[in-house]
Amino acid sequence: MSDFSPSIIEYLGKLENGVLVLVGLIHENVYYESTFYYDDENIILTIPEELEEIVGEITEHPNYKDILSSILKKIVPYDEMFNRLDPIDFGRWTDGDIVIEDKQGENVNIDNGI
Repeated sequence: MSDFSPSIIEYLGKLENGVLVLVGLIHENVYYESTFYYDDENIILTIPEELEEIVGEITEHPNYKDILSSILKKIVPYDEMFNRLDPIDFGRWTDGDIVIEDKQGENVNIDNGI
């Protein structure tokens, strides 16, 4: 049995060719917000630093596969969700441009139009 209880909070939108989801994780009765990215080939779970300080690198956690399995059972399949969503508007949370790292480690600039 996993010591994490994930729940889907919000589908944030499209990010590149995938879907970014806000996921609530309860660990030892404490709530944490994390993100889950998925596309037709990849899945990525990102946890906040304060949780990582407690459990270590999430991909190394003994229940990592159980956590992913639980999330995958709850999300709408990629083929059904991707075309329903708009691209993410990072302007909701920040001012200015956002720089993210793509799969090859290159920086990708996202212009918020600000």
